[in-house]
Amino acid sequence: MTERTDLTTFWEEDPRIVEIASPSVGIIIQDLHDSLKSNTLQASENDDSLENLDDLPLIDSSGKENIGLGEEVGITATMLDSQVAFESRLTVTSSGTITTGDAGGASLIDAAGSLVTDLVRRGAVVINFTDESITEVLRIVGEGQAITRVLRAGTLNQYTIGDVYKIWNIIQCEISGGNLVGLDELDAEQSPVFPTAFTQIVRARSASATLTNADVGSFWDALLADHVVPDTFGQQVALNLLTFGRWLALRGGPGK
Repeated sequence: MTERTDLTTFWEEDPRIVEIASPSVGIIIQDLHDSLKSNTLQASENDDSLENLDDLPLIDSSGKENIGLGEEVGITATMLDSQVAFESRLTVTSSGTITTGDAGGASLIDAAGSLVTDLVRRGAVVINFTDESITEVLRIVGEGQAITRVLRAGTLNQYTIGDVYKIWNIIQCEISGGNLVGLDELDAEQSPVFPTAFTQIVRARSASATLTNADVGSFWDALLADHVVPDTFGQQVALNLLTFGRWLALRGGPGK
């Protein structure tokens, strides 16, 4: 159980927004649940004032029931008339002025650029502020050159000498450790995620209905050593299967 201190709830929004502060790029659903259940106030506050006790809960979760053999049902958390957001990444990654034009709007050249030093990545957003056009980086050729997708939605959709550009990397953020869904105030489905500028949220859905505890190995070790006492239905089934397998082996296999 971990209560995160970098969460802030914007109660006045509809749906409400639970924002994870930069520079964090991930949160585990169990931690999200623990943080929002432990305090219905601003999640970043340490006190227990009564300011928001009349607000509806932000999250409800189910799962983690023990089904034996060191396994538990996976977690599914439901954001209740609220959405998770990662703080916008508004700091410019790189910027400059075009020194060699490209009428095709696909080759950004700035002799004084620092694209490599600034760690500009594939997929970064490029805005030509002079032309009011926008595109994305395909690859970095060197400090002063990038190949982009063609400029769009601008006046000329070109790189012209003297054009001022700015680049923002898209920061990938992840919500993991189970499944996250959302309901609005009328219990209709809605996205549990609020998109923010220059972030991309990946929700790692659970491919399995179960979670495995760390002590599962110790159970099997004890089982094979013949000194285990089953304390769940699942463990009793496993013990019965192992005993039956050994009986078959002693008889020389099935059908003997």
